[in-house]
Amino acid sequence: MEIKHPSPPLGLLLRLLDQRFSSLCAARLADIRLSLSEMTTLSMIHGNPGVRVTDLSESLWIKAPNVSKIINRLEDGGFIRREPNRDDGRAVSMSLTPKGVRAVEYGRKVAKDVEREALQGLSASDAERFREFVVTALANLGPDVADADRASRQLLLT
Repeated sequence: MEIKHPSPPLGLLLRLLDQRFSSLCAARLADIRLSLSEMTTLSMIHGNPGVRVTDLSESLWIKAPNVSKIINRLEDGGFIRREPNRDDGRAVSMSLTPKGVRAVEYGRKVAKDVEREALQGLSASDAERFREFVVTALANLGPDVADADRASRQLLLT
């Protein structure tokens, strides 16, 4: 007797897609010795020069102490520089070094390559419709999740 398997729930499929996408990007980012978290942080700094740690923490949904650890690694690696914030002398603003800019360009290429692989066989309009469906589903789950599309456009996929 053949056992029938139910169709996996959409949530599981999306989680598997995210895991596979992330693992492929992470493996390719290893070429420049950056983690996916570090690349995401670099991309956010690139799109928001002068950003503060507290703002990054909120945008990335990562606790400030964890963002600080990532920032320290990026500074030690020569990818970013910290400077006193012009508006708040106690705060620090960050910007990319030329090495950081090159890393972001590489990371975006990696993400676009993996996205192209993932969407192979779909027309450009179907790929855009898929993106719109995912954005709609995120928005349906709440306003904090709806911001994910805005944030994702500043990250690797922009």
